[in-house]
Amino acid sequence: MGQISQLENKIEKLTYRAKLLENILEEIINFTNDFNEVALKDEKIFWQKLFNTAMKLIKKADYGSVYKYVDNQVHFLDSVGHNLELLQEIKMMAKVFQHDQRRNKVIIKKNIMNISQDRAKSNNFSKLSKASQPIGESITFDLYFERQLIGGLTLDIRKGSSKSFTQHDKKILKFLLILAQTFYKKDIEERFKKQQVYLEQLFEKSNVAIALLDNESKILKINRQFENLFEYKETNVKGLNIHSLITPREKLEEGLNNDQKIMDGHNINVETIRKNKSGRRIHVSLHAYPIKLDEGQIGMYALYNDITAIKKREDELNKQRAYFHQLFDKSITAIVLLSNNNRVIRANKKFEKLFGYSSEKIKGKNIDDLIVPEEKFSEGKNYSSRVLDNKTVEAESIRKNKNGERINVSINAFPIVLEKGQIGVYAIYENITRRKKEEKRIKYLSFHDQLTGLYNRRFFESEMDRLNKSRLLPISIIMTDINNLKVVNDRYGHAEGDRYIKMIAESIQAAVRNEDILARVGGDEFAILLPKTNGAESKKIIKRIKNNITKSCDKHSYPVGISAGYSIKKNYKTNLKDVFKRADFMMYKIKKSDHESS
Repeated sequence: MGQISQLENKIEKLTYRAKLLENILEEIINFTNDFNEVALKDEKIFWQKLFNTAMKLIKKADYGSVYKYVDNQVHFLDSVGHNLELLQEIKMMAKVFQHDQRRNKVIIKKNIMNISQDRAKSNNFSKLSKASQPIGESITFDLYFERQLIGGLTLDIRKGSSKSFTQHDKKILKFLLILAQTFYKKDIEERFKKQQVYLEQLFEKSNVAIALLDNESKILKINRQFENLFEYKETNVKGLNIHSLITPREKLEEGLNNDQKIMDGHNINVETIRKNKSGRRIHVSLHAYPIKLDEGQIGMYALYNDITAIKKREDELNKQRAYFHQLFDKSITAIVLLSNNNRVIRANKKFEKLFGYSSEKIKGKNIDDLIVPEEKFSEGKNYSSRVLDNKTVEAESIRKNKNGERINVSINAFPIVLEKGQIGVYAIYENITRRKKEEKRIKYLSFHDQLTGLYNRRFFESEMDRLNKSRLLPISIIMTDINNLKVVNDRYGHAEGDRYIKMIAESIQAAVRNEDILARVGGDEFAILLPKTNGAESKKIIKRIKNNITKSCDKHSYPVGISAGYSIKKNYKTNLKDVFKRADFMMYKIKKSDHESS
């Protein structure tokens, strides 16, 4: 009976192990079927499936996690028992987390957290401790493929558990590790095939001339674009040194230096000149780089892009740019280049001198805020709107410099338009302050008497023409003439006579109102145009004039006086020229009477 009982126990254990193996085999088959359908883009899914399979196969594991190494950092993809959100927040370098003894090997470790504690930063270790459940024992591996860390998984038994990982568990996990290695080998092979097809397509159909060279710069292969650009057939140049074919003599040293740099492991990106079979020079952009395999550099790629047309356009643009800079910087007028939103892009030296601003310091600022006075702001805004509406502006106005000083300027502003539309604005300012002052002086002289500063006969007559149609009736005209001026000139000289004329002018000006128009209309004659003035008011003004002159004469060596007469325009039909003649007549009549009575 005892032997039968022992046999039954053995059968039961064997049955259990068979069942266990069956389950293991079923899980592995399911995973393998899934694995065959997983593509590179589903790499995360692959690792998660690998992890789930491991947890199912090694049921004694209480916790676990799966991770990838990305950019030399640990990225957790999934976990059981541990806090995945906290794990994913941890930024930990691969060298801290990873251990050489588990590269492509399944290992069993006790207190695995302590392994990281020595090398992890305190904050990372603290986060790792918070995210992880207390671990008694772990079984783990890292996939190390083609000299690169890929990822790994760890299964854990909780601390205080009586369970322990066995060699059988290591075998199961080792089998999964082999599957992971197979996955990556399969994936790389598929990627290599695709890459090879892609490179062949790229090589042959590229619109860039490409040459595949050995380490001695001898041609192994060229594409069609190379044949077209340099006029060589591959069958005729294979095995020849590329410099002997397409590098001009003056560029040979440069070409050899480039080869040496490539052999030293550097890439080359330059613009240079090469020649075709006929000897015609071609501007090219050259991109060359080494081709490396495990055993070292085996050759180099050289890519030539024809940029002759681009270079020609660049030369033309450089010439235009040089002309522009000369015109812009050497111009005798102030020029500023503006964006479409009225912001300064660049100002020339004359602008800097005129307005006192440095071009660099005002770049990006609104031109109106800089040079438009407050009283001219609406005008400046209007000019800006007109130019943005594709119109030109030609005007004379006032602008201000950095110190707030007003400057008379002529303004010429016009849009800069290209095919795609307006791209900016040119504004040209010329300082016309001196001209304006001269114009003002000329205008002043043309309407003023040089000796007295009063209006002259020309201005007086223009004002008569203006007021002749006015409704400011009645309008009076007073005519005055200086008495005894000839005696002063004869006795004391014309300089003294001029002083007397100025004294009389000041006396008359002090007697008239602001709205009245006083003019010297002859050598010793003065006329006054008085809007809204009747006869009585005219008489009062004449009286004030005579009183002022009497007071002024007391201070001079010889007394002089005036004779004065007036006339009035009472209705619209009367012409002021006739009123002027009447006032002149009345003045001479009174002068004659005064002379006869004396």
